[in-house]
Amino acid sequence: MTNPIASIGRPTSRQLLARVLDEPGLAAQIQALDPPVLARLIDRVGLEDAGEIVALATTEQLTRVFDEDLWQSDRAGEDERFDADRFLVWLEVMLEAGASFVAHKLVELPEDLVTLAFHKHVLVLTTDSLQAALQDEDSGTATEKAFESCLYEELDDYHVISRRIDGWDSVLDALLALDREHHDFLQRLLRRCCRMSAEHIDDNGGLYDVLTSEEMLEGDVAGEREERRAEAGHVAPSTAASFLKLARAGGATPATTRDPVTRAYLRDLSAETSRGRPAEPRVAKAAGEGGLLRALRESGIATPAAPPPLLGAGASAGAEGAEGATLFSDAMAALRQDAPRVFAERSEELAYLANVLAAGCSFERRRFRPIEAIRAALSTCNLGLEIAVAPARRERRGDLHARAAEALAAHPADALFRAAWSQIHRDVISAAASVAVALLRGAAEAAGSVDGKALARAASRVQTAAEKGEPWIAIGSLDAAEGLVDASTLDVVRSLMGECPCLNADAVGGRPPREDATRFIATLADVAEARDLLSRAQRSATRSDGDAPAPRPRRRR
Repeated sequence: MTNPIASIGRPTSRQLLARVLDEPGLAAQIQALDPPVLARLIDRVGLEDAGEIVALATTEQLTRVFDEDLWQSDRAGEDERFDADRFLVWLEVMLEAGASFVAHKLVELPEDLVTLAFHKHVLVLTTDSLQAALQDEDSGTATEKAFESCLYEELDDYHVISRRIDGWDSVLDALLALDREHHDFLQRLLRRCCRMSAEHIDDNGGLYDVLTSEEMLEGDVAGEREERRAEAGHVAPSTAASFLKLARAGGATPATTRDPVTRAYLRDLSAETSRGRPAEPRVAKAAGEGGLLRALRESGIATPAAPPPLLGAGASAGAEGAEGATLFSDAMAALRQDAPRVFAERSEELAYLANVLAAGCSFERRRFRPIEAIRAALSTCNLGLEIAVAPARRERRGDLHARAAEALAAHPADALFRAAWSQIHRDVISAAASVAVALLRGAAEAAGSVDGKALARAASRVQTAAEKGEPWIAIGSLDAAEGLVDASTLDVVRSLMGECPCLNADAVGGRPPREDATRFIATLADVAEARDLLSRAQRSATRSDGDAPAPRPRRRR
C-alpha cells in the first residue's frame, strides 16, 4: 500500500509525531535509535511536543542528547556554555511523564550535570547560615528584604531560594520528587549547592551573582561532555579554533608531520579507543526497516549507514559536490588499494578536519552544516596536495596521479590542509579584506558627509580586523556599502573575505545566490580565479555620484 505521507513529500512535524506515536513497540524502537537521530527527531517535532518520546528514551540516550542540546555558544570557535533556560524546558517536558519519572532520570544522569543545572536556578543555604546573614549588622536589613522578595522552600536543614520566578514550580516539583523517592541523592545535591552558595556569599557579599565555584563546576561538566563527544569524533571549539589559527600562520610547503594540536587530539582519541568506548545504541535488527526507522528516513532525520562516498575508491569530483577535488580523491583511491593502513589514517585525519571546520570555523556568517564541512575539508586538502605536487607538475616529472599518491602517503592530511589554509588566508582572504577597505573608502569619498563618516568607520573596522588576522569578523561592515557599490561586487568580496572563502558563480554573474552555486577553493586555479575576481572588483568597485546601481534583494545569511 502506498504510504500517504511519503506520497506528498516530507511530513510535517505534526504528521511525523502522529505517525511515530502510532508505531507498535514504540519504546523498543525509540531506545534502539542512535542519540543523534533521537536528537534530530525531538528537534523536528519540537521539544515541547516530544514529551512521550522523551519519556521512552534511555538515560544514556538523554545524556548524549543533552551534550548537544544544552550547550550553546555565540559564534563558531567559542566553547559552548551551559544553557540553564534550555534545561528548564527539558525539565518541564520530563515532568509531563510524572514527578517519579523525573526523579528517576535525575538520579541516573551525571551528578555534576544535575548539580550545575540546579545551581543555575537556585541558591541553597543552611538555616544557620541564613540566620547569620539576616542578623549581620552591616547588611542584614538589605539581605532580609532581598530574601522576602524571593520564592523559597525549606527542605530539612536547607533553604532553597529561587534565582528567578520563571520555572520555579518545575524546579521545586523535581526537588520534592527527589526528596520523596531519592532522599540521599537530594541531600548530596543540596550539600554541593550549599557549598557553592556559601562561597558565593563569602567571596562577593551578595546573593545574586554567579561565582567562581559555579564556573569551576561548569568546567568539570564541560570536560566530561567533551570526553563523551570526543568518543564520537567531535572536536572542542577551542581546539578547532587553535588548529585553524595555527594553520593560517603555517608555511607554504606541506609538512611531513602532524601539528601539535592534531597530534594531541588523535593521541587522546586513540587512548579512548584502546580503553574501550561504551557501546553506542544502534538501530536494533529487530526494528529492521520497520515503521519508525522508515518514517525517520522518509523525513530525512535518519539516513542509511554507508561509508563516506568522498573517501571511497573511485571517488569523483561530483561526489557529494566535492568540486575540483579529483586529485585528492584519486590519490585516496590509490592508497585504499595499495596502502590500506595509510588510507585509514588519512580517512581519520579528513574526518577530524571536517569536525574542526564544523566546530571552529564560520561560513557565510553562520556555522558549517556537516556536509558543507566535509566538502570544505576535502577541497582544502586537495589544494594542499596540488601545492605538494606543484614542482613535479611544472617539471612534468612522472605521472601526476602517481606523484599525488606518493605525496599523500608522505604528508598527513592535516599538513596538506595547513599549507592550503595558509595560502588561502594569504592570497584570498587578506586580499579580499584589502579590496573591502578600498570599496568602503571609495564609497565614503563619493557619499555625503554623514554617510561618508559611517563608511569610513566601516572601513576602519575591516582594517582593524584584518590586522588582527580575522577580517571575516567585520564582514558585516560591507553592508554599509549596499546601494553605493555594485551588488554582485559586494557578494564576491563577502564570499572571498569569509573565514572559509568560496567562489559563488551566481554572484559573479549578477544573479541571486543559490546554495548549490557555492564552490569551495580546491585548486591552484581556483586561487588564481579568486585573485582575478578581486582585481576586477577593485577596478570597478565604486560608483560616481548619482550612478548608484539599484540594490537587489540581499541573500539571507
